[in-house]
Amino acid sequence: MNPIEQTVLDNLDFDALLQALDRLVQIPSLDGSPEERTVQEETAVLMQSLGLNVETWEIDFRHTHPAPGLHR
Repeated sequence: MNPIEQTVLDNLDFDALLQALDRLVQIPSLDGSPEERTVQEETAVLMQSLGLNVETWEIDFRHTHPAPGLHR
């Protein structure tokens, strides 16, 4: 491992990462459900808390196509 990789690993807050992941996977957000927006909002808040600039927009799921094998 190079010094940059080690620095990144040394500065990761694994507990915070696991808490964020836990919050996200508990939101039942499949197949264009209203909760899909909730996951997007939660992710945006997380990214903003890390100092990132975030843009959000509405997705009209009526005009999207499901992945093969998914049914609406």
